[in-house]
Amino acid sequence: MSDKLLIKIHDATCEICKQLAGGDIEIAYEFDLEFEQIELEDLSAYPEGDPFKDYIVNMYVVPNDGMIDVPMYVIINDGAIQASGIVKSLQEITNLVQSWETWLKLQSSDSETE
Repeated sequence: MSDKLLIKIHDATCEICKQLAGGDIEIAYEFDLEFEQIELEDLSAYPEGDPFKDYIVNMYVVPNDGMIDVPMYVIINDGAIQASGIVKSLQEITNLVQSWETWLKLQSSDSETE
């Protein structure tokens, strides 16, 4: 199993989520990422204090509203969340992954020069 993972957080009633279905899996495959999907309802059942749930709540819950926009994609590498975003198109998913890969390469080259 790969240590790089693309997670899609979605809702069954989300039309954009349905439009991206399948294409997001192809993007994950293209970038050598494992792919998982989590229903927003299932995420709400994660226990309090779960680091993944806490990240999503702290980053994406609208204050005084409690709502979260979907679909959201999260990139995990070696067990750590390294990038995430709310997207509306397949191009935005590609951009998210490419931006993360660029950042990762820069981190790798920085550690080699130290």
